[in-house]
Amino acid sequence: MTLTIGRTSGLRPTKASPSYDGSSITIQGMYPAASTAALRAVRQQLLGYVNNPDEETVPVIWASDSNLDGYYTVKRMSAEIRTPIGTERTLFFACELEAVVGFANPWFEVLVEEVLRPNSHSITTAAGLIVAYPAGSGNDNEYPAVSPVVGSPTFTATSDGASMAGIGKNAPYGPFSYRFSCPPASFMVGRCRVELSEDGTNWYEAVGRNISARTRWRISNGLVRLTNAPAGGSGTFEIWNDAGSAWESWNITHNVAGSATDWSIGLSANVTPMPTLSVLRSSIEDVVVKVNNGAASATYRLPWLSDHVQCFLSSPSNNRGSANQYGIGFSSTTACTTFGGGIVATSGSAAGRAVCFGIPDTMTQDLTNGKLYATSTTRSASQFVGGTTMPGGTGTAGALTVRGHYFGAVSWKMKAVPR
Repeated sequence: MTLTIGRTSGLRPTKASPSYDGSSITIQGMYPAASTAALRAVRQQLLGYVNNPDEETVPVIWASDSNLDGYYTVKRMSAEIRTPIGTERTLFFACELEAVVGFANPWFEVLVEEVLRPNSHSITTAAGLIVAYPAGSGNDNEYPAVSPVVGSPTFTATSDGASMAGIGKNAPYGPFSYRFSCPPASFMVGRCRVELSEDGTNWYEAVGRNISARTRWRISNGLVRLTNAPAGGSGTFEIWNDAGSAWESWNITHNVAGSATDWSIGLSANVTPMPTLSVLRSSIEDVVVKVNNGAASATYRLPWLSDHVQCFLSSPSNNRGSANQYGIGFSSTTACTTFGGGIVATSGSAAGRAVCFGIPDTMTQDLTNGKLYATSTTRSASQFVGGTTMPGGTGTAGALTVRGHYFGAVSWKMKAVPR
């Protein structure tokens, strides 16, 4: 029967495993796969749990013995890929897990602070999300009430087959902390993740910040997903359609004064060789990644339950001359409608979803082509791309909700604590 450690499922412990020593458990086993690329991905995951400040506690679930199910710290891990014999490819692993106090049902305490993002649009009220937690599979009532009570949660379906619960408040709010608990099988619902690909087709979730050099990557939280541009192409922003059990996608790019060919990395790829990815944070509640080609950099952040990705562009060497009016928008002509702080596609998809963009600075909007950019020249810029529902196929109400989540900027830090 299989074992799941954190983000890694499909592990097969040996018959002699596990062995117990106080609160420590030692497990040995194997992981079979059809490709060497899959084995390399699992090896990266397993080794990434050790000394990982972003993911100090992980859920462990064993189909053969639920008495082991709970939360642990990975103290030691080894992983070895054996030379394939015929079509058989196998990874062998050994790990030592340390149970956290109250390992079967600890509290998770989340420290939160919300601030109003400075802007040039006279936006003084912004309701960011200040509480988020996995709402379980089919039974939201299995969770104790969030403490302290700051409002009633709403529930949003994710690509993980269950929902996330969230509560919003106007900025500024906090700092404050709240607590929640959930069974190990539900902990990974709505998690933030970095996914990597060797070929642009097969994707594998990464663990921690130590990753191999990769030029194809994407980030997701089960609600929205951002994929970087392939060489000579454009990036992709996707919104999860739970009713259709599928991702809806749109091609987007960064631009300089409306021209995507003037920007070279991240969501626009006009340089050779392609810059590789750096992971700055990869926790359950927040992910931050960065690409840098030496002259310019692009940083992307995606917290849990967020309906938008935050982007930060920088070109400190000012190698783009005087035309550094950084922007973002659709890669093909898309009619848009303005709202305070951004633009949104005039027509939504058949499922009633639409993409919106915004920047905190004074902007120039191209509503015909679906782009916006900073009116003034600058060496750096903040932006967002968001996914919204559009009841009836038109309107800006959903985009204004996304705007509130962006300008009500929230920081998150979660840890397991004893009851």
